[in-house]
Amino acid sequence: MRQNRIKTRKNNNTRYLVIIALLVALPLLAVSIGYFGTKHFLVPRYFSKEDNDVNKKIADKNVSDQPQENGRDKTVDYNNKETEQTSKKESTERKSYSFEVPALSIYNIQVGSFDSKEHAQNQIKELNDKGFGGYIVESDRYRVMVMSFTDRSSADQYKNDIKDFYSDTFISQKQLSVREINYDDKGKEYSEVALKEIGELKKYYENFSNFLANNDISNMESSKIAEFVDREISRLDKVINKISSIGPTEDFKNFNNKFMIVVKTSKTKLSQAKESNFEDKTKIFEIFMESLNSYEGII
Repeated sequence: MRQNRIKTRKNNNTRYLVIIALLVALPLLAVSIGYFGTKHFLVPRYFSKEDNDVNKKIADKNVSDQPQENGRDKTVDYNNKETEQTSKKESTERKSYSFEVPALSIYNIQVGSFDSKEHAQNQIKELNDKGFGGYIVESDRYRVMVMSFTDRSSADQYKNDIKDFYSDTFISQKQLSVREINYDDKGKEYSEVALKEIGELKKYYENFSNFLANNDISNMESSKIAEFVDREISRLDKVINKISSIGPTEDFKNFNNKFMIVVKTSKTKLSQAKESNFEDKTKIFEIFMESLNSYEGII
């Protein structure tokens, strides 16, 4: 019996040792499995996926950097690019001609400047009562002009005459620069005609300014004014017919529209003044000055 108890005690001790060994071995085994699993399975798998993602992004970027056409990859065609550049160069070379809208100096005789348009119009009425014309130039203020010229000497002379009525009179100069229009072979015929007709418009300005400056318009017979106006209407009419007979090319369309507006407006207003038998003779001052100052729109 004593031997049985000893044997049972040994068996219990053995079980305890096994349990203790298992308790010690299990954490070590768990750590080992975690270490080797992470090192040889999870880490390689993760970085392999990451590398693949990076490589895919690089590849996608390389593809997106290439020219696309209709959703497909397209390699750069340098021969085609050279052809396009050559075509652009040839297009520029074809417009090898240059048309210059002549510069113009305008000398306005200014007698007043107002914040209110109503006050400027009151001065125009005062000028008309004294037998002078008047025209309002609108900018930052309403400036009243009594006469306009294309040459300085005539402007100086008229300024001295008007100073007897308006001591603060001075010359307001407007210098319009040359406008350049480039055109191709198709525009040659139009450019030659247009240059000549611009010259006719400038003659119209010169003749009109001399006529107004050298005559007492308010006391002049209406028939005499009509004779002059008829000549200038005829001049403007010829300009319109000449320009209309040559259709403008694309390069000249903008210029043509603005030029024709100035000429046609001047002719229309002169015709209306004549039809009224120059009921208000000073009106022709306004017609002339408005036309001359509108030349800026062509430039």
